[in-house]
Amino acid sequence: MRMTEGVKKARNEARKVVPRPDVLVEDQGTIIILVQLTETGEQWVNENLQTEPWQWVGGAVCVDHRMAAQILEGMEDDGLKLSYDARGLERYRT
Repeated sequence: MRMTEGVKKARNEARKVVPRPDVLVEDQGTIIILVQLTETGEQWVNENLQTEPWQWVGGAVCVDHRMAAQILEGMEDDGLKLSYDARGLERYRT
C-alpha cells in the first residue's frame, strides 16, 4: 500500500519527541512544589534559590505561593522549560 504525502507528514509529526520540562510546578495552595526533572533544573534551583533544609521534600523544593510568580519568571527568563499542573497554569501564567 502506498502512503500519501499527507499520511507521511502526519506520521513524521507524531514521531517527534516532546522535550522534557526542567521543572514541574505543583500548586498545593499556599505552597508551591518545584520538582527538578533535569540537571539544568537542579542547577538553577541550587544557584538561584536560598533554601532551608525544611523546604526540601523528596528531592523537590517547596516555596511560599507569594514568591512563586517571581521564581517562575526567573526560571523562564533563564530558558528553563516548565510544566504546570492545572491549578499552577491558571494561577501563574498570564
